[in-house]
Amino acid sequence: MVLEDFGSSRLLAIAEADYTRLGFSTATALKQDAAFLPMRKLINKQRSLGDGTPIPAKYEDASHLRYGTLVGSTNHWTMDGNHIEVRIPWTRINVSDPSSAQVLDDERTFYSDPLRDQLSTSATDALMISVVAANKAGSIVLDATSNISYTLPTWNQPVYQERLKASYPLLAAYFSEEHAHD
Repeated sequence: MVLEDFGSSRLLAIAEADYTRLGFSTATALKQDAAFLPMRKLINKQRSLGDGTPIPAKYEDASHLRYGTLVGSTNHWTMDGNHIEVRIPWTRINVSDPSSAQVLDDERTFYSDPLRDQLSTSATDALMISVVAANKAGSIVLDATSNISYTLPTWNQPVYQERLKASYPLLAAYFSEEHAHD
């Protein structure tokens, strides 16, 4: 996966062309000169109305990573000075079950969206992460010296922390007024 264009507060994740569930392929293969493509997810298939009026297919831009504070789960990346922090959703890197380190790994080629539970998975030993920074001219600014191996921690019971949602004071005030009239 390549992340590009964070200068304009727009970060894109583009996947290696032969390894994207959005292109119906999930088998991994090590390549030195892979092509990278934007990730587009089919939301609604192309169809026609009863009178023959065509309705085009609708796609989601799955490459767009939202900028903003990383509180909650809405945003994917933030920048503070020369420090960038990126949070990539599991599904964008074909992790099907992070609790057991399962990744999509199916050598078959599908020509349309596979049905639920059709894709094969396997447990991964680790995710390999590499960082290279380049300017708009394509000159390398920062080259990674080696890949970083990240072993996914497995779990059976999720770690969670209870918290009040932002709307709690508003709802508490509303319901206290309701009971005041009883």
